[in-house]
Order: sequence, then C-alpha cells, then structure tokens
Amino acid sequence: MTKAESYTSPGELEVSSSFSKHLGPRFAGAGLRLQFHYNRDPGIHFKTSVSDEYRNVILHGISDAMKERFPRLT
Repeated sequence: MTKAESYTSPGELEVSSSFSKHLGPRFAGAGLRLQFHYNRDPGIHFKTSVSDEYRNVILHGISDAMKERFPRLT
C-alpha cells in the first residue's frame, strides 16, 4: 500500500464511554463501545446477551439519537 492509499482507504474507528456511580456498598455501572469496521457487516451487534426488553429500548434510543443528529440520513 502506498502512502496515498493509506489516507483514502477505509479503516476502523472505535469510540468508548463508561459510567459508574458509588451507591453505598455497591456500584452501578454501564458502558458503550461503538466500532466501525470497513470489513464487517453493517448493523448493531451486541457483544453480551441482552434481554429483549433492554435490547429494544437500546435500539430505539440509538435510532432516535441518530435521527436527531443526522436528520438527512433517514
């Protein structure tokens, strides 16, 4: 690969975020990692098992946020 190709070829991007809160004798926490890969099937892929109740809420939240942030894509 030439230097020029390395700038024009698709790549990978990863964005991570986590949250934790001390609640007396325990912690509550959550995390989210977004990965964009040029060589993988598009879509939302969960790395852990998520109950249908939470899966649907998560997918709805992502969809709403994407529509709000990128209205011309919908």
